[in-house]
Amino acid sequence: MGEKLKEIYGISKILIFKMSNTLREYWINKMKMGWGRSSGARKGFYFFLEAANFVKGGVILDAGAGQLRFKPFFDKSIYLSQEHSAGIEFKGMGKIEYDLISPLDKRIPLRDNCIDEIISNSTLEHIKYPERFLAEAFRVLKPGGRMYISVPFICLEHEVPYDFQRPTKFGLERWLKDAGFTKINITAGSTCVQGIIPYLPVAIVYDLLQTNKNPKKVFWEIFYSKNGYFKIVKKIPKFLLAGIGYFSMKLFVSLIGFLTNVKVYPEANMPSGWLGIASKPGKHLKKRYKNKEDFIKTNKYTYGY
Repeated sequence: MGEKLKEIYGISKILIFKMSNTLREYWINKMKMGWGRSSGARKGFYFFLEAANFVKGGVILDAGAGQLRFKPFFDKSIYLSQEHSAGIEFKGMGKIEYDLISPLDKRIPLRDNCIDEIISNSTLEHIKYPERFLAEAFRVLKPGGRMYISVPFICLEHEVPYDFQRPTKFGLERWLKDAGFTKINITAGSTCVQGIIPYLPVAIVYDLLQTNKNPKKVFWEIFYSKNGYFKIVKKIPKFLLAGIGYFSMKLFVSLIGFLTNVKVYPEANMPSGWLGIASKPGKHLKKRYKNKEDFIKTNKYTYGY
């Protein structure tokens, strides 16, 4: 395993061991991403471990940084976080300090060719104009810089109404090419089963109750409505059936997940999402900065966002 990772990431087995074990504990226990029962979770971990190694000693922009969950991966780099003011308000993240606050699909407030790497994790689906964002990402990346992007594919609508798209692998590749990126490599982030089975128990409940709301919330909304007691009595069979269906499907899903915990394979076309790496043409040279403040003083622009 160590030799394989050394071949992929170009780092020693000892460093791999130290990095991966510390970050793996964080990935499993803090980020709650899973491990043993999910080959997709393990693939995602090594995807971001590779991103951390590529940018080591350089400058990384986490575009759509959210709760800054990936910051620990980049403690050997200058880590910059960017969020949209609307997203900060919508998700109640006002107490988090971001380095850049601006719409991702308008103008990233940085000079051209100043960033070594950009990561975008489960953000593109919330960007109204993804082509504009990718063009901006290309602009601020240095020649030879890379973009590491994770995009959901099989996934429930979430953070509505700010959920706009689920690109196929080919759609994501086209967006990246149109922005100017080369050396594009897009792979499935999970197996097909891992992409589908998390939603089967939920789908049963949604269909039986004819709503996508939380069943408890639906129950109390009906109960407190006019003549709610009688309405609830009429709907008890559906609630019982939904509960039985949910827990039965959870058991079935657990069994299927155990039996099909196979390696993520290239032909998987119903994954939970895609993992993409793309490069800006040119030779990559890292410029050393004293610290984050030094970088921002040199490269940040103000556009009034």
